[in-house]
Amino acid sequence: MVKPGGKIILVNHLYSERGVAAAIERWAAKKTRNLGLRPEFPFARLAAWAEADHSARLIERRKIAPFGVYTLVCFERITEGALAA
Repeated sequence: MVKPGGKIILVNHLYSERGVAAAIERWAAKKTRNLGLRPEFPFARLAAWAEADHSARLIERRKIAPFGVYTLVCFERITEGALAA
């Protein structure tokens, strides 16, 4: 549990949502399942959690250098006063 005003910061490889990178990642994900890997992790899963939780809001989402393979995502726990508003 994160206290009100606290932040959850994640750095992970999130599925590309469109373009050539998305097609390649989805193709590779099918191949790596045979090895027991589950690389598919879309941002939509995090967004759905935040929306359903009603106490977290997205404050930052950006690709990380040097190659943009990883994404930094930061959520903030909404204070109780903000929830009532």
